[in-house]
Amino acid sequence: MPIIDTLFDGQRIVLRRPFFAQIDRQPDRDLHSHDCIEFSAVLSGTADHVLHFPDGSSKHQKLSRGNYMILDATVRHAYKNCSKDFSVLNLLFQQSFLRATPADSEENGGDFYELIRGLFPDFKYRKVQGSPVNRIYFDKEESVFPLFYICHDSSRQNRHEWQRTVRYALSLILVLSLDSFDRYIRPKKDSIIDTVKEYVETHFAEDVTLTEICAKHFYSVPYVSHRFKEVCGCSFEQYVRQLRIKRAGELLLSTTLSVGEIAERCGYASPRTFRKAFVCVTGISPLAFKKNYQK
Repeated sequence: MPIIDTLFDGQRIVLRRPFFAQIDRQPDRDLHSHDCIEFSAVLSGTADHVLHFPDGSSKHQKLSRGNYMILDATVRHAYKNCSKDFSVLNLLFQQSFLRATPADSEENGGDFYELIRGLFPDFKYRKVQGSPVNRIYFDKEESVFPLFYICHDSSRQNRHEWQRTVRYALSLILVLSLDSFDRYIRPKKDSIIDTVKEYVETHFAEDVTLTEICAKHFYSVPYVSHRFKEVCGCSFEQYVRQLRIKRAGELLLSTTLSVGEIAERCGYASPRTFRKAFVCVTGISPLAFKKNYQK
């Protein structure tokens, strides 16, 4: 009997054992669901990830190496536009496996909140914004991915008491993820976005890019790009442009610098590109802005 059966024309994966791990290098995968809880870690490549929720809403995410997901049985998801080297390490399990309850227990299945309630009763997930499940995480400190490999390798080698090792590793993944989620919804002053904004405010006159900032601080570009837009309400590029134009407006009103000099001080290669960006943000040219607001 196979460990995993796919039913309903490939739209649902049914787990036939309490736990299963595999590295999946299959390209695009259509929308499907599970009857269990799934942890998926992106080992290489990139892909578009689509989530469909029971209320009819959906979410599109960009995946890259370092991302991992926690998914429950209530959501359907799909991988699209996968790169040739895209691969994920999937850990699928019934909550009865993690809680070491009998296989026929009523607690068996993919209810994530029931699992959290049983393992970590002090975690007040009902009182926080959002949900720690059906979302993307980034293993910034590289502490989670080794646990994925422990689960995979231990179950494949079938060593004595491998189930205890896997349960411990799964529990640690949950603990680290819940801690990450808690910090995510209660951002500190030195959060990723604050770090990016502080860097832009200091270097906006340079050819600053999000890739450069992420490389300096060892961040994931796709994650920071998505998080930045979520927090600031605009893309990184829009934020840089708005900051430059704001500073340019201050210089126009407080100095006698020419348009060309202001363009250079605000990070624009030529007066032409500066004027174009200024009109895009304010709706009028730099000279018209100066004339109108000086009156």
